[in-house]
Amino acid sequence: MSLNWFPDISAALAAEEALFESMPPKAGMRQWLMWQGQKSLVVPRSFARRPGLSEAMARSREAGWPVFMRQTGGDVVPQGPGTLNVSLAWVEEGGQGSSIIQGYAAICDPIRAVLGGTYGSVDSAFCDGAFNIVINGRKLAGTAQRRRRKGVHTLVLAHALILVDEDIEVGVAATNDFLSSLGQTTGLRADAHVNAAEALCDYALTPARLANRLLVHLAGNNLASEMAA
Repeated sequence: MSLNWFPDISAALAAEEALFESMPPKAGMRQWLMWQGQKSLVVPRSFARRPGLSEAMARSREAGWPVFMRQTGGDVVPQGPGTLNVSLAWVEEGGQGSSIIQGYAAICDPIRAVLGGTYGSVDSAFCDGAFNIVINGRKLAGTAQRRRRKGVHTLVLAHALILVDEDIEVGVAATNDFLSSLGQTTGLRADAHVNAAEALCDYALTPARLANRLLVHLAGNNLASEMAA
């Protein structure tokens, strides 16, 4: 599998949704998708209820940051060509499902095996959560998870956004501007985040190179049941 490039983030979100919806009813089956895209902001569907959203989206688009809506929860996240997105879908037997914590471990453990880090919340990080991957107190990756019952099975989709060689300062500023235009007090800071290239002191690291390292780890540990093209 190669790293997928999506010039239109809506196509990336559609690919994730297709991955989720098309999982065959076979417990233990896993499918992975790795992708990157243009600079943009991605918001949870709960934002659709916010007053002034259309105006805020238009303002952000004019500033060079188009806004897209995803199905998972959380908060605003900036995307860019220096970010690697990893999605994992799998099927569980009804009544035999994993916990939410185990679901996050399924996607985070391979990433942590390659990059290191621990779980934790980080003050002033965008879309902060308990299942961030954190290195030296700074957010390296954020995660999200969806579950849906389908017959006797449960479909699970987990997603990780990994900062690799991203322009964090610009992305955080765009996120702050967007949230401010919605009347939300913001205090996100670029220095609450870290790129994998900096954390590993590997300044030649790119999303493509990190994707290859992850693929080698998955294959070597029998975790790559199937890779989406």
